[in-house]
Amino acid sequence: PPPPSPSTTTTSFSSSLSGEVVRLMSLLEGATDEELNVLETFKEAFKAKALSTSTPIDNLPNFPLADADYLRFLRARKLVVVDAIAMLMETLKFREKEKPFAAHAPEHPSFYTGEVVVKGLDNDGSLVMYVRCRLHLDYSDKLDSYKQLVLHCAEKILVPYVAHSTRGSCFVFDCLGLAMANIDYQFLKYLALTFKNHYPECLKKILIIDSPWWFSPCFKIISSVIDPVTVKKILFIPRAQLSDYIPQEEIPKFVYAPLKPPKVEKAKVK
Repeated sequence: PPPPSPSTTTTSFSSSLSGEVVRLMSLLEGATDEELNVLETFKEAFKAKALSTSTPIDNLPNFPLADADYLRFLRARKLVVVDAIAMLMETLKFREKEKPFAAHAPEHPSFYTGEVVVKGLDNDGSLVMYVRCRLHLDYSDKLDSYKQLVLHCAEKILVPYVAHSTRGSCFVFDCLGLAMANIDYQFLKYLALTFKNHYPECLKKILIIDSPWWFSPCFKIISSVIDPVTVKKILFIPRAQLSDYIPQEEIPKFVYAPLKPPKVEKAKVK
């Protein structure tokens, strides 16, 4: 079945029965025989592990743990059951402690300034999120706020879309006008580790456009906290090649607009 339109991506992570059937069919349809065989072993082994450690796995808020969810974690650990169990157990602890399903940041300043924009699909059907790096300013004491932003986007936008398709998400980091003042290592580290450890199979590719020549040393530091699989998903491309990955009609106009930050209503940002 075709993936839902971006307009449906703000629905709750908890899906209806019909939505859950679509979700399972779409994800498991591409599973290999080996994956399906290991999947059953993984499910039973994980439930036994959870039982032995008194970890509740039933009635988890917004985390149904259907076959499709198990499969994501299994694929993330290359079908090694022991490693997949450890990863999923850590995610359960993360969800119990951080409560990402309760994150609510629809009025985060980043949405008003245009720093973060979710719009359209790429050529593979992945949901596209644009990050205009030059607008990331005055962040030194706002890490907690940006953590909420990451969890809000993951739980309320990206995960619901991924739940209904085998596609996922595509991040576009627009580096036009990038300065050292815009590089927030703590935020990037949190973003990378959160997706790596707790949202497997949700990130399909990262496009970095028009990065300056001096960005290479910075990227080496950033990539040191990202697993090799994710690093392989990162592509450095010139702006003119963006349409090779995203249909021209899906690319927002601001991508080709002059270097000019948008006007922001200060009261609304507060």
